[in-house]
Amino acid sequence: MIKKFFSQPFFKDSQVIVLLVVGFLLLLIHTADFTLNVQSQEIKVPIRYSGYNESLSDKGHWLSLFVLVVFGIAMFVINSVIAIKVYRLRRSLAVALLLLNIVIMVFLILVSRALLNLV
Repeated sequence: MIKKFFSQPFFKDSQVIVLLVVGFLLLLIHTADFTLNVQSQEIKVPIRYSGYNESLSDKGHWLSLFVLVVFGIAMFVINSVIAIKVYRLRRSLAVALLLLNIVIMVFLILVSRALLNLV
């Protein structure tokens, strides 16, 4: 079963594999960086920006910041699975999904670093 899965043409295309590996490395960097730098606090921390609130942020428990890590993992897995399924039909769409995956991970790293600097 596993041998059949990895024998698909998706895994023989070096450009697609490089994009998949870069996305996975960005996911690992984001997860490790966020996990090592988040600090447990008894006070409420900013978890979401809002332009309608006077303080410009909503407050919540520090554990709710880990939603960013869960979002990164879920987004990587879903985009990768869709790219693998779509590759046989349209290679360009699979490459676009993997590039979008990388762009979103970079923005996710930037947003999580900004939130950690607020804490």
